[in-house]
Amino acid sequence: MVTAMVNDASDGVMNGLMGSTPVMMGGMMAGSSMMITTAGTSDLATEMAGFIVSAMNVSGVTLTDMQTLVDKFTTSATGTVQNGGGTPMNGMLGGAVYNVTMKNTIVMAYAVNSGTMGAQLASGTMNSMGNFSMSLGSYSGPVMLKTIGGSYMNLATGTTVTMQTGDMMTAVIPAITSGATVTGVRMTPLTSMAQARAQAMTGAA
Repeated sequence: MVTAMVNDASDGVMNGLMGSTPVMMGGMMAGSSMMITTAGTSDLATEMAGFIVSAMNVSGVTLTDMQTLVDKFTTSATGTVQNGGGTPMNGMLGGAVYNVTMKNTIVMAYAVNSGTMGAQLASGTMNSMGNFSMSLGSYSGPVMLKTIGGSYMNLATGTTVTMQTGDMMTAVIPAITSGATVTGVRMTPLTSMAQARAQAMTGAA
């Protein structure tokens, strides 16, 4: 595994390739396989961000401390694929999370397959204004968004409320065209209720 990662990093991008040659991993794994193309970029950023806000992080390091690094992983070689003309298709998705003003919240995008949440496509971290953006590469189809972590100000009490492990907000986008830029998406308690209701319906996301 370590050797495979060193070989992978030899071209400066951890994407499972040495140039255009797949890096094979063996070791403790049965057989061998190629790392997915986002293993060292957006997926790594997601795992780092998830660990930082989890109970397993006892280091004292906060997401704010790691934000620059997470952002670089998120935006580095994330989901870009070459079409027949050799031009990268890189769809973008952006919007805002509103539960008053949210801070330090991770937004993750997932594919939706037959009404069920599928593979993670990308992730992004909100800025100080509550906005987020992320690359979806060449993906086309419905997308489900959900949040992890963060905090907000309770306007009734004036206190800061931290989102717990099971707390999240969600939203569903019915369809995204490959390579398109979609902005103005809103994640709110209402979109979360709508998504939860739809999930309980037959054939819905």
